[in-house]
Amino acid sequence: MGTVKRKLSLLLLGLFCFDGLSAIADEQQIRNLETALLDADRVQLQFTVTSTGAVETELSGFLIFRGDDEVSLEASGEFAGNEVELKLATMAGEMHYGLRSNPATDAIPSQLKASVLIGLVRMGILHNLAMLSAGAAPDHAEGGVEEWVQINDFSEPDTDAVAFAITIAGQPSGNATLLFESDQLVRRLQTVEFAEGAMQVTEEYRGFSIR
Repeated sequence: MGTVKRKLSLLLLGLFCFDGLSAIADEQQIRNLETALLDADRVQLQFTVTSTGAVETELSGFLIFRGDDEVSLEASGEFAGNEVELKLATMAGEMHYGLRSNPATDAIPSQLKASVLIGLVRMGILHNLAMLSAGAAPDHAEGGVEEWVQINDFSEPDTDAVAFAITIAGQPSGNATLLFESDQLVRRLQTVEFAEGAMQVTEEYRGFSIR
């Protein structure tokens, strides 16, 4: 939805003085983003991730997704006190993932694209970077990511942001705010709740392109 159209639609909704309508519009914007990502022939972005609190992180890298199962993801920096270099790549029907120095290899899972891109929208890219740091594949790459992680309680802090709560496997797990500039996703602010305490996450995105 274009910036001018979106502001106009929100103005019209405000005339009804009914907050529920605004929440519906905010949810639809995120659903449209997810659909565009899954339908795209190419998605690419560069990212910087920092987190404080329960887990401290400082990572940067890039993600390129082509078609349904051709992915190249690399990240390097510090995760939970360890220097890491991470990778996720597909080639000749195989997926290579984990630490760049010693990646694991498997067949390409059937729902890799949804796992990575729905995961990016709903949980942020840090979640699957954490999986890679443990030598694991992206979460729910064989299917079911949409059911496993749910987003709800949508609100709009301002006209260029959408906020929502995150539920994972039926458990409330935090909240996030996505910030846009000229309809391009540029930043994510998130609080993740763990038993041992909360983690504050900031993800910065550059060159976010969906084609």
